Amino acid sequence: MSRSIKKVPFVSSHFLFQYLFESRSKVKPFFKSRSSTILPDFVGDTFQIYNGRSFFKAKISDAFVGKKFGELSHTRKSAVLKKARKLR
Repeated sequence: MSRSIKKVPFVSSHFLFQYLFESRSKVKPFFKSRSSTILPDFVGDTFQIYNGRSFFKAKISDAFVGKKFGELSHTRKSAVLKKARKLR
């Protein structure tokens, strides 16, 4: 079930505060708010998203607007087949 159109997109207040005040500096903001929605203001910026183990960089483009940050970072490893292991 999707979010109602009447409501505004969810963005964590801590994340928004961090983005507004740290985006002026050269340091890329680190954040763990995977449930926040990507806004059009974020296009062209690089964020460091936490996937439960480490941070990784993600550059936001127009295609990501309206999606969640959690969709960009995978939290699970992909399965490696036994045949692929033997070939190494």
